[in-house]
Amino acid sequence: MRWAHISGILVFGTSIASGTDPEPQVVDQEAPATSPMVDDQGDLYNQFFRAGNYVEAIDIAKVRVSEVLAQNAGDREIAVALTRLANAQRLNGHLVAAAENYRDAISRIQVSDDMLSMQLVAPLVGVADVLMALGDYPAAEATYDRAAHITRVNQGPANLDQVEILSKITDLYAAQGLHKDAYKIQGHQLQVLRRSLEETDPRVIEAWRRQGELLGLSGQHHDAQEMYGFAADIVRTADGQHSLAQIPLLNDLSNSYLRHANADQFTRLEMARAELERIISITESNSKATPQQRANAYLRMGDLMLRYGDPNSAIFNYRQAWKNLPDDTARSSAFGSPVLLNPSALDSVKADNPDSEEAISEVRVYFDVSRNGEAENQRVAEELDKSRTAKRALTASTGLRYRPRFFDGDPVETRDMFADILVDTN
Repeated sequence: MRWAHISGILVFGTSIASGTDPEPQVVDQEAPATSPMVDDQGDLYNQFFRAGNYVEAIDIAKVRVSEVLAQNAGDREIAVALTRLANAQRLNGHLVAAAENYRDAISRIQVSDDMLSMQLVAPLVGVADVLMALGDYPAAEATYDRAAHITRVNQGPANLDQVEILSKITDLYAAQGLHKDAYKIQGHQLQVLRRSLEETDPRVIEAWRRQGELLGLSGQHHDAQEMYGFAADIVRTADGQHSLAQIPLLNDLSNSYLRHANADQFTRLEMARAELERIISITESNSKATPQQRANAYLRMGDLMLRYGDPNSAIFNYRQAWKNLPDDTARSSAFGSPVLLNPSALDSVKADNPDSEEAISEVRVYFDVSRNGEAENQRVAEELDKSRTAKRALTASTGLRYRPRFFDGDPVETRDMFADILVDTN
């Protein structure tokens, strides 16, 4: 990527990127007439930034950059102001402007300090985030690596400042489908954390969970399950068998059992169900569990039961979820309309002919969703009614499973739903 082609606006003779990508940059040579005191300005910036109001944060950051430039402040102080501006610009989607300001900050620090200054880490990570968002993975990786190297040179091989950077490199590999490489980087992150923190520290537990996730994405489901289970055991040993911190791990473990293709469906279902039962037990036994946490546990169990052919158990769990949901807004979100539980059923081509890439058609099927979450009274547009393609789509639609709509705590039928189903027309 050739950043030399990026333009900016002119403030006191120095180019500062400011604009909305991909609109052309404009020239504005007037600095703001007034500004708050520096401390107040920093507080205002942080207030808006943390609240996600990046437009206001950008405006305040521009004021600060203009001030330090007008005062002929040192390069380090200017670099800090540029980095804060770039952070808000990046999160507001102004990627090109953010990248230029990060690079300006980097150049100034390299002049005022040196090539291994810890002050370089923040703008280096920022520009790497931009590069990753733009899909330039090699450049992003090289920039993250440089930032991590600087932390190790200054603070040693096990410093915690590199942890977030290693996490970003892990995400970079995962975004490219390189899950084994991501697993290796994340494993290094885990070891860094374990050298400095207790095994029960939430950051260590999350790192174990991420290890399991990456193993699962690599198809190593058994190893993933061991990782989730190991992390859950650490939490139970430290906090007790009803610790709420187990819930994300047990959810992941349940999902992993369902994805484990080497086991038969009944075995996978029973193992997944056992973990969800543990989650329900935890939320019912722990007085610190919120009603929403209890409702989520019953919702997941209901969804599982319905997908695998036990509508009576599903409805029981849905009713329990309804009772625990804290208000009408939460009930509407969970039960206001049918929720498709098996979107893979919309692609009948994969089931019938996974190698077929031609002669694929999308057919809209209309149906009603029963109280038990099944598609009933299926029909297609009249002009397709007798075609072989329509028959295949209608057959595929019988496998659709929905969490039914509820009214006053009971499931009700929903009419005139539709789904677009892919079928092989050969």
